[in-house]
Amino acid sequence: MSVIDGATNTASSVSAGTTPVRAALNLRTGKVYVSNLGSNDVTAIAPSATQSVPLTASVSGVSDAQTISGLSLFATSNRNPSFTSAVTSSYLPTAPAPTALHYQLDTAQGTWQQATGASGVGANPASYDSL
Repeated sequence: MSVIDGATNTASSVSAGTTPVRAALNLRTGKVYVSNLGSNDVTAIAPSATQSVPLTASVSGVSDAQTISGLSLFATSNRNPSFTSAVTSSYLPTAPAPTALHYQLDTAQGTWQQATGASGVGANPASYDSL
């Protein structure tokens, strides 16, 4: 049987029994079950472990009286801060372009907000601005 990796669009071969005729997917486990007419059995195909997409982000705040400089995090007392950010995807073999950047104000208690994309669709690195 052939298995297609949707992330890389490549195919590989997987052994099944004799004369595979039907396949079924278990959405909870991700396993594919293949019924084999010739060998009168079922082959279970488990997905390979997924890799996380390595992303790096740099954030630059504006220079104003409310912005605290010299910290590793962007810190400001401004309720509507202005910032720019660059996000880079370095996944191999094909690095998908970053599609969104979310930020949170007020440590773990604030709501997540989506930044506005400043670069064109499909850019890697992608640039974002605060709303």
